[in-house]
This record gives sequence, C-alpha cells and structure tokens, in this order.
Amino acid sequence: MKTLTTLATLVALSNPVMAEHHEHSMDLFMSLDTNGDQHISPLEAKGHEELLEQFETLDLDTDGQLSKAELDLFKMQ
Repeated sequence: MKTLTTLATLVALSNPVMAEHHEHSMDLFMSLDTNGDQHISPLEAKGHEELLEQFETLDLDTDGQLSKAELDLFKMQ
C-alpha cells in the first residue's frame, strides 16, 4: 500500500512538470512554424542553430521537415 501511495504522489507531482514541458514545446513549435503548415522546414529552423545541427537526425521519416513529434525529440535531449 505504501508503494501505491508513493507512486500516486509521484504521478501527481509530475503532472505540472509535464504540462510545463508540453507548453514550452508547443510555444517553440508555433514560433518556428511560420507558415502554419504544422511542420518545421530547414528554412523555418534557420535562426535556431542547435536545431539545425540536429535536423537530419530528428527528421525520422526523412521528409525534409520536422513534425511536432520529431521536434519533441529535440526538446527531450
């Protein structure tokens, strides 16, 4: 029972942290997605050198652009 209580407490405490990460990630995505097509092109990422350096690695489906999910991988590093 003590383990379950501890686990429930950890989950409850992590929710605000995860929400903050998601909000920051969405802010970055929206600020980079200047044409609103729900993808980040290399041109849109141009001002973000660290992202550009990892662009090809993050582009898992090799379509030449980053989806929200692919950008989330960058934010988790």
